[in-house]
Amino acid sequence: MGEFLYVKWKDNNTELISEETVDLRGKLPSQMDGKKLHFLIGDKKLKIYVISKKLHEKNEMPCPVSTYDAFHCELIYPGN
Repeated sequence: MGEFLYVKWKDNNTELISEETVDLRGKLPSQMDGKKLHFLIGDKKLKIYVISKKLHEKNEMPCPVSTYDAFHCELIYPGN
């Protein structure tokens, strides 16, 4: 897996094109098998989640990515 991720997107309402390069070093799990990256863009801000095949625990908040709300996910960008 690469060390950097370049994301470019267009806001269809404003026609504004945004781009961001994210340094992934130290943010990704050491083992990505069975996991995927998912991007959310809102309020002109990029969020990157690592989504696992593992279902989230009962005491764990659902994943904010509605497609994967039953699965364990971790926000890796922006950092906490």
